[in-house]
Amino acid sequence: MNITPITASDVVLPLTSINTAGGRGGFFNASLALTYRIFTGGQRGASINATQKQGELATLDVQRWMQQLRQTITSNYYDMQQTQALIGVADSAVKNNQENLRILQLGEMAGTRTKFEVLQAAVTLRDAQQNQIQANTLYTTARRQLAQQISLPNDVDITLPPTATATKAGQWSSTLEESIVLALNNRIELTQTQLQVQIVQLQKRVVLSQKRPQVQGFATFDVADDLEDKNFGNYGYTVGVQMSLDLFDGGSVRSRVKQLEAQIANINQQFNQFKESIRFEVEQAYYGLKANETNIGTATQSVTAAQEGLRLANLRLQAGVGTTLEVTRAQADLTQAQGN
Repeated sequence: MNITPITASDVVLPLTSINTAGGRGGFFNASLALTYRIFTGGQRGASINATQKQGELATLDVQRWMQQLRQTITSNYYDMQQTQALIGVADSAVKNNQENLRILQLGEMAGTRTKFEVLQAAVTLRDAQQNQIQANTLYTTARRQLAQQISLPNDVDITLPPTATATKAGQWSSTLEESIVLALNNRIELTQTQLQVQIVQLQKRVVLSQKRPQVQGFATFDVADDLEDKNFGNYGYTVGVQMSLDLFDGGSVRSRVKQLEAQIANINQQFNQFKESIRFEVEQAYYGLKANETNIGTATQSVTAAQEGLRLANLRLQAGVGTTLEVTRAQADLTQAQGN
């Protein structure tokens, strides 16, 4: 429904070839019209705020992708570091098995060792060499993954310095609940979800504004001049205010509002589910961290014990009181401890 506008005017009729002095069409007509929506029922403010929220959402999306890229590159670096350590373990296993095979071959020549023991040691050496090849393959794959993440050309070779060994990265002093609170306060995804709810709420305000009165101001300025006479042209204006109100829309506004409310409820549900997912992830990481802190000490002691066990097994073998099987088991224990 449009209400009759309130106007103030001083109208100037346009000139034509009939009402000009010359009668040959030497006339000039111009009109300038301006309109401004004075009251929009909240549509203008809601639309501006929704656009600003969309910009914030896009900025947070960039930050989220940067965090994911940083995490991926860090993970790939640690993978490369781990596979480099595995190469060292595999190389050590090959070296020890080669020495073991050499001693057994000398013992066979001296008649103190059997052919079976030599063959068994050769098989163990080949297994160690296969593990060495596998470790080098894993290292090459990890190196290429890291190069791909940082967009390096294929001909660029990434190598870690010998000093880039895995070390304990400090101590995590926060409790489990403190860690969960930190995650909930710092995860960008939660902030994005909250912004999405705010954007849909603003869109709802825009839709509801269609059922409210709309007030529009307008103004026109007219000029008419006969270019063939010496008189100055005539000027006129019209200024007014008009209000409109949509009384019946067939239920489209109500239907759209219900859709937006359902969308808000769905986003809120996703928000709560995501919070629970974050809590579970933090709990897993926290307990895994505590377990790994304990395993560091255990694994270090295991390596020391395995090294001593292999040394004693080799001495027993050289003295003729030990067997190749003892050395093989000791070597396997050391390799496993070093891998851990």
